[in-house]
Amino acid sequence: MKKVLVSEKAVISMYDFLVNYGQVEEKVAFRYCNFPHERIKEVVYGMQIERFPMDYYQDEYATRGVVLWVCDRSGKKLPYINPLLLGNISAQEIIVRLVMGMDLELLLAGLLRRTDISVIPVSKIPEDSGYTCKKSRQKKIDQKRKEWFE
Repeated sequence: MKKVLVSEKAVISMYDFLVNYGQVEEKVAFRYCNFPHERIKEVVYGMQIERFPMDYYQDEYATRGVVLWVCDRSGKKLPYINPLLLGNISAQEIIVRLVMGMDLELLLAGLLRRTDISVIPVSKIPEDSGYTCKKSRQKKIDQKRKEWFE
């Protein structure tokens, strides 16, 4: 397995991945955002989640939004194919086209023409701007979860 150094700016949390890209409701995302990568696919039904193989990864894929780096609660970072792109074409087909050298702009132009989803704008500024520490953000998530499920 090849190791890749990823900037912290390019990494999103499991919660952000589920809500902003997976189009999952906040209640459901709070319930599952603490799950590790190994279990997340088996608990979120109806959402297409596919990991991107590290052997074929290039930095350009992350900068263009084809691949998203997701961090789980333990701090493990893994690349996933952007779920917003997985409606018209399978993950395997995306990987094959990227490996074969298809122009990335052409691939994205074809994949982003989906009518079955509603796009939620994602800002670069974190929602909880007052929380800079990872533990503080986790406390906020735990507090919201406790309020919703009591």
